[in-house]
Amino acid sequence: EFRRVLFRSSHKGVPPSALMETTRAFFRFKMKDLDYAMACINTLEKELKQPNADWLLLKGDYFATQGDHGTALNFYNKAIDADAKKAVSYHRKAIAYRRIKNLSASLAELESSIKLNPEFTQAILNKGEIQFEMGRTDDAVATYATYFQMAPDDIKAWVQYSLYLFKAKRFADAEKAANTVAQKEPENLSAVKLLAYTNYEMGKFSEGLKHMESFFAKADTSVIQSRDYEYLAKYYQRNNADSLAIEALKK
Repeated sequence: EFRRVLFRSSHKGVPPSALMETTRAFFRFKMKDLDYAMACINTLEKELKQPNADWLLLKGDYFATQGDHGTALNFYNKAIDADAKKAVSYHRKAIAYRRIKNLSASLAELESSIKLNPEFTQAILNKGEIQFEMGRTDDAVATYATYFQMAPDDIKAWVQYSLYLFKAKRFADAEKAANTVAQKEPENLSAVKLLAYTNYEMGKFSEGLKHMESFFAKADTSVIQSRDYEYLAKYYQRNNADSLAIEALKK
């Protein structure tokens, strides 16, 4: 907040590194003051002797936040021309390609990013997500295994991993991943719901019904989806509770 007040007063005498950090903050924390972010970028352009990779990345980020991913990619490419060994530039390109649904190009950029920085966890995670979305399930499982070695307590990633596995009909693996979340966070409702879903598909009806009822007992109505009621109805039907199944389907 101090920086924000300072830079609103005047850019005069502010080091380029500070302006860059401030602009990054606007994008990172989604302050949505894009006009001010562009003012920082323009001031940087004047103060730098020549555009460097960091400035070019910021310029690309600005257009990415505007939804202009084509222009963003152009600046990310220029950032790579300025510094081909900057892993984050390839990662930014990967994100832009993903947003325009070019998954193969996104995956290629992620692999370039990871090659430059094998410990770039966000790039590794994104690679696993892209592989799942491309139907390369075995590759995705291997990539996620690498990621979880580096970030074993990333609950959000474990939940997403379980969901990807469920969609790929890898129900036993999805159950295992959801159980990992449940062990770390017993009250995580996403894990409870995924356990209910996977248990049904695996024929574990008694166990799954307990998870399903636990989910409905604890979940706020705003997060309950129609598919949740469908699974609840199917569980009731399996337990010959037809009236309860009908009520669930009505909802």
